[in-house]
Amino acid sequence: MNPKYLLAIETSCDDCAVAILGHDNQILADVIYSQIDPHAPFGGIVPEIASRQHLGRIAGMVQKALSEANLKAKDIEAVAVTNRPGLIGSLLVGVQFAKGFAQALQIPIIGVHHIEGHLLAGLGEPDFPEAPFIGLIASGGHSALYLCDADHQITTLGQTRDDAAGEAFDKIGRLLGLSYPAGKEIDRLAQTGDADRFEFPIALRSRDTLEYSFSGLKTAARLKIEKQVLGEQDRADFCAGLQKAVAAALLAKAQLACERTQIKKLVLGGGVAANSLLRAAAEELGLREGLKIYLPSKKHCVDNAVMIGKAALRRFRAGERAAFDFPVEAS
Repeated sequence: MNPKYLLAIETSCDDCAVAILGHDNQILADVIYSQIDPHAPFGGIVPEIASRQHLGRIAGMVQKALSEANLKAKDIEAVAVTNRPGLIGSLLVGVQFAKGFAQALQIPIIGVHHIEGHLLAGLGEPDFPEAPFIGLIASGGHSALYLCDADHQITTLGQTRDDAAGEAFDKIGRLLGLSYPAGKEIDRLAQTGDADRFEFPIALRSRDTLEYSFSGLKTAARLKIEKQVLGEQDRADFCAGLQKAVAAALLAKAQLACERTQIKKLVLGGGVAANSLLRAAAEELGLREGLKIYLPSKKHCVDNAVMIGKAALRRFRAGERAAFDFPVEAS
């Protein structure tokens, strides 16, 4: 099956995203409702608020996507939805809506793993590498390395032992008095900072492992903040050094994964992949080590439904379907 029009829904965490793709991966609609404002007063995502926001928005978001694509609901020939991992309440809203939509039209549906979506976000783009490739996904909930083999089977090579990179950014940003989410603000402040003034530890760097750890970085940052009052330039220098350490940690293990597997293709994804220093450092790594680096657009680094749609189209073409009782899994 190669559906002419596919509806994709992503509600794994806070952002509510809907997309409509054509059979050739053409993006006909791509809408995202950000929940930053409802969660900002709490300095992080509140699961109950997230699920209620999805519940109140999902129908309108689908209608908006249909309008943007100039289509009617009856034109949709297949549905894709994120069914794992994520916040269970948020996932349930998206999956139950998708199942109801598909059942009403008697069209096929498929559940997509959130990480598979991030890894395949660039499918159909001319610079996206053919599998096999190594994937580095870094976000508020994930910091991990994956092997996507020639059959697009995905294997976890290593992941964080504690905090994710984006989670560390947010927690340290809170200590600095930055607004949530802190990643963008840290990136902005770092543009005028001296990255060599503040030194931060890079855990597990000398060890022969593909795992990450960012809890020590968080502790080191807290101790530095408690030791002195940071003025405007101090904060800029602090943020520059912080993101330098995070980028170095992420890419050191990614390089090791490429060396171990002898695969010279590296795909980045997740919200932290929008960080300007990480993107520049990844491109430098590619030039230095002869690696093909793929960086998604900044819009498609964060959670979005286009990536879910692209992963689903590949599965539909391979003949896959899902029964309507497929599960929703938080992990």
